[in-house]
Amino acid sequence: MVNDAVAEKLEKAGLWRRAAARWLEVMDLCDTDAQREWVSQKRRQCYSNIEQPVAEQLNISALSRAATQAQDKMGIRQPGGSAFRIKAQKNKV
Repeated sequence: MVNDAVAEKLEKAGLWRRAAARWLEVMDLCDTDAQREWVSQKRRQCYSNIEQPVAEQLNISALSRAATQAQDKMGIRQPGGSAFRIKAQKNKV
């Protein structure tokens, strides 16, 4: 078993990515394959403790309402969204 006060302190603080990075530095200092394997397991444990972000579901209707309200506040809202359409210009020859 390998001890490292910094890595253990980071683990206690819940800083899993930093702790895993620190264990990698400790692995460079190991003398035996058994020590390296133990440190590798500690790194895997740190990575498994990282919480994955929860994906927020996109609500298109709420986004549309917010855009409409913003256009109303700016005074640029036109029926059918014509304010944002490119008007075709006739070429004069």
